Amino acid sequence: MEIQKAFLDTNVLLRNIIGRDEQENDMVEILRSNNFQIVTFQKCVCELYSMVKSIVISELSGTHKDDPIKHVIPTELIDICAVLREKFTKRKISQDDIFFWYNQCEEWCDRDFTEELRCIENDIKSYEPVELKRDIFQWKRLMREGTISIDRKIREKFPKELNYIEHDVESYESVELERDIYLWKYLIRESFRNIDRKIRGNFIHVYTYHDVYNSYWYNSEGYAHEDNLMKDSFLPNEDFEIIMAAAFCNASVFITNDQMILRRTGASWGTCCGASFTSFCCPERLEEAINSQFDYRSYPSLSR
Repeated sequence: MEIQKAFLDTNVLLRNIIGRDEQENDMVEILRSNNFQIVTFQKCVCELYSMVKSIVISELSGTHKDDPIKHVIPTELIDICAVLREKFTKRKISQDDIFFWYNQCEEWCDRDFTEELRCIENDIKSYEPVELKRDIFQWKRLMREGTISIDRKIREKFPKELNYIEHDVESYESVELERDIYLWKYLIRESFRNIDRKIRGNFIHVYTYHDVYNSYWYNSEGYAHEDNLMKDSFLPNEDFEIIMAAAFCNASVFITNDQMILRRTGASWGTCCGASFTSFCCPERLEEAINSQFDYRSYPSLSR
């Protein structure tokens, strides 16, 4: 039997792959049992990554979204967002600065944060006066806007030592913040890896931009189809490259939950667009479309 290709749009990857258990995925089972190779495009995966970033930004803002993408987000990432939100507020750090730190923390990959914190703790423990014998956590509780809140008599008696301690506590909190930012980015990257694992676990091939736009197909005929798509279809702009990738891989069906693609694009798509695949189909009608051998150009959801 000839192997056909089924192309999955971003929203299908999200709800039917990322948001579903591999052992309970009816859509994947239908495609496999009918000898389809399942494929998608690099931009679709990038859009999933962007959804993770959107969740992270909303958590940093104190707003919470319920989204299928949370299936791949470690609970520790949600927790560290809450910790960072509190620390940013306390230190009066603008949330916009997080974009700088997201890049900057790459330079910290070789740091031993545990050892750095331990050294600062030992420094604080080394101060001799009995009146200053407190651990780092006690000093942190006494620190208010860079100044330790302590009895005036003690401050007058040990001004030099208290200045050192204030500096050490600030350093400790700075190292803690840098550690948390580094962990935050690591967990975001872990979310991306979880997405990749889900895609690989379902044996989905991801075509890259290089595959499509550096191909013989694009240089010989794809560029002409691209021009026709712009002029002779009602394809939404944000989906342009994704549809081009589906045309490149000669997919038999483009599976999507996007009603604009299913109705507008499906209706306006024709041979002038270099149509190489036969149907636009929603997941719930996939079996019907396969059994009918894709008699129709579009199989939109019947519930809408």
